[in-house]
Amino acid sequence: MHYFPGMWLWDRSIVRPLVLKAAGEAATFVERYVDWAERVDDFEPLRVEFDYDARVPDPSGNGDLAAPDGRAVHYVGRAHALVIDGDRARWLLVHRFGPWSSPEVLQLDEEAVTAAWAWEHTFLDARIQGVLYNELTLDARFRRTRVRLSRDAIALAGEQLAREAAEMLDADLAVYPTPATDCERCAFVAPCIEMQNGGDAEDLLARDFRARPPEELEEGRLGGSTWSMGRGAMPVRFSGDGR
Repeated sequence: MHYFPGMWLWDRSIVRPLVLKAAGEAATFVERYVDWAERVDDFEPLRVEFDYDARVPDPSGNGDLAAPDGRAVHYVGRAHALVIDGDRARWLLVHRFGPWSSPEVLQLDEEAVTAAWAWEHTFLDARIQGVLYNELTLDARFRRTRVRLSRDAIALAGEQLAREAAEMLDADLAVYPTPATDCERCAFVAPCIEMQNGGDAEDLLARDFRARPPEELEEGRLGGSTWSMGRGAMPVRFSGDGR
């Protein structure tokens, strides 16, 4: 709500109550963030909580990677925000909760750099300059770190993604069990236990599970789609020019 592009140029005294109302029980924390952000935000938001969907290239160089059934392999995800600075450069805005990290750790954030690759691969005319990290602690301390991404780093992220996706499609890939605390929340814990006990999980899977349907973009979410769809993305050519 705070970074919703369609309201970015509004009087912030109008936006602030809406933000705090949306924050609910976290209103005190969010209000302290808003006060801090007003001093450091030197950009305009273009999209918030937006989805990206990029076809994964074949690492052999032969077009896009395809699954055994012929369907293209997609890398999909959701980014916190895309912003543009005074030099018209685009940055991903990423929120991180917990202890602050060193710049070296942030530089190695694979998820962010791969999201940058996916955005560029989907929209070929839009380059990502880097990532703006908002680090937020539970005691309401905030820090912003700017990490520039080289063209080589973004290209390497795409290449690595392609290689890993190709390996995942290999019918001979050996997948070994790795039990952990996450098993408590896994929907597949029952067939996993059945297999561990030497049983056949096929009947259980057929009875209690179904194939995942194609991914669908969430309709009606603030800033989650393009300007033409009417949900808040601000075209660069209109941003800040008074029209």
